[in-house]
Amino acid sequence: YYLDDWCILGRDAEECSRHTALVACCLQQLGFVLHSKKCELTPKQHGPEFLGMSPDFRPAHMVMRLPKRKRYDIRRGCSSLLSAPSSRLFSSRQLSRLLGKLVAAREGVKHAMLRARSLQRLQQSALTAAGWDTPSVGISSEARIDLQWWVDTMSQPTACEIKLLEH
Repeated sequence: YYLDDWCILGRDAEECSRHTALVACCLQQLGFVLHSKKCELTPKQHGPEFLGMSPDFRPAHMVMRLPKRKRYDIRRGCSSLLSAPSSRLFSSRQLSRLLGKLVAAREGVKHAMLRARSLQRLQQSALTAAGWDTPSVGISSEARIDLQWWVDTMSQPTACEIKLLEH
């Protein structure tokens, strides 16, 4: 088994280091092997991508941002559907490609899942009507509104607040 992509938080660098050491010790006692070349055990407030997002853990920020290249890719995919003639039909697989990107963006885009619902309904209709690959459904007016929201939203940097639970 592999356990990866962990994010360990604390109030400051020292607490993060203590928490990290505790988690590492616990995992090793449970029989897991930590690969030092792959483990980043030094506390960071922001920096490399984590789970496809750009985190900023500085106390004044505490947000996850969607990287620029992902914003561009989503914007391009939504624009492509919007620019298609209203008579064009799409398959469930075509809608699924875009939906996967929208769902993956949810941690860095406020209201992302609300604005994906209409496309999820279209995908379900296409899947029910004709399976994965047969074009069978057009883009509804509701979906066009949501697609335009994505195009507009992806034109600027996005961020979602990270909420910490106190114990």
